[in-house]
Amino acid sequence: MEEHEYFRELTGYPETVSGGAIISRLLDGIGFRFYWATDSLRPEDFTFRLLPEVMSVNELIEHIWQTLDWISRSARGVKFEIPPEVDGYRNSVLAKIQDLRDYFENLPDGELKDIIIGRQSFWHMINGPLADMLTHIGQINSFRRVSGNPASQSNPFRGKPPKEN
Repeated sequence: MEEHEYFRELTGYPETVSGGAIISRLLDGIGFRFYWATDSLRPEDFTFRLLPEVMSVNELIEHIWQTLDWISRSARGVKFEIPPEVDGYRNSVLAKIQDLRDYFENLPDGELKDIIIGRQSFWHMINGPLADMLTHIGQINSFRRVSGNPASQSNPFRGKPPKEN
């Protein structure tokens, strides 16, 4: 599968300040962090799990994918197609983050407030699934360190890839 480069670095800002633009930028940050947390994973990294009862890196990536699918179905009524192979989830996650960020970027606030996720208002999307994805990306980074393959040192504050910090 072709490498998805969209979140390799973050450049520019949304043109307006609105609810949709803020969610879009939050998704930019999630995409950037996910990109670098999952860059150069080895086959053994996908199967690594800290403890038997803890999700493996692959299961965390699948869970992030399922979370994005849930947001898409709730916000847009669009269900994603499941990737055919394990490592295809990474590119699919990046593509789906881009798809959602593009959707939200120019969404009028009036339409944003009508989004229902899990029978709750769109506000729950921020403290629920979006925050959950950040937690799981942090787990992937931690697991990589423990398994001996730490992620490259990107700069999420500036949105810069490694060696350009």
